[in-house]
Amino acid sequence: MSEKTITQKTKEFYEQYHFPGDRPIDQDGLIFLRKFSKAVEKITSRNNNVRILDAGCGTGNKLKKEA
Repeated sequence: MSEKTITQKTKEFYEQYHFPGDRPIDQDGLIFLRKFSKAVEKITSRNNNVRILDAGCGTGNKLKKEA
């Protein structure tokens, strides 16, 4: 599949399924987000040189990037 075809299919997908979406985060999502945030804080408190891969998570709009 060509890069142009993949780009077009991706564009069509995001047009059909708008991100971040229009429904609020559910209870399970909130619990996961809190636990994940605490785990990241714990790891980064020991080592400032940490990388986290956000793959397959939609647009990544919830990802907070700090320089």
